[in-house]
Amino acid sequence: QIRSPMQSAEDHYVYGPENQQTLGEFGKSVADELGVEWRDPGLKKIDRVKEKIEIDGKAPGRVNDVVRGGFVVKTPEQADAIVRRFGERFPAADEGWATNSMNYTDRKVLHRFPNGQVGEVQIWNEPFAKYKKEGSDLYTQARTLPEGDPVRIDLENKSRALFQKALDESSPEWRSTFGR
Repeated sequence: QIRSPMQSAEDHYVYGPENQQTLGEFGKSVADELGVEWRDPGLKKIDRVKEKIEIDGKAPGRVNDVVRGGFVVKTPEQADAIVRRFGERFPAADEGWATNSMNYTDRKVLHRFPNGQVGEVQIWNEPFAKYKKEGSDLYTQARTLPEGDPVRIDLENKSRALFQKALDESSPEWRSTFGR
């Protein structure tokens, strides 16, 4: 696990803009080189970072997705090439393909900038990328509701169905890559 030296939510924004620019430029160059799509959403909003620290109980140094971006790939080999390129440019940790309880599947690469801040890159195949925004909206609504709340359960079921659809639309090669 790569850990950041950040001690507060605000610390993430000292170097965050510079690091987001570095990540954006590097991500775009990798995308151009490999013929994949690069997505740069910009820095995570500070209110969400504070929520992760204060409500979710995450240590500031473990909030690794303030500086972030993502790639949409057609093949598992393209994902492997992205991971290699990040490892050549930054100290990096490949968290591999992972599926959460909502059926959402991605691959995360954490990387350390020279000033110590850690950023996160997500990699998606095309079906998961297609449904990511809708799934993220469902997650945003559900995460603030108490466990067991009927509305939360409904939102979580919708998310599971949505990402099951993404899995169903994924090729056998992708399902094998995901271990599903």
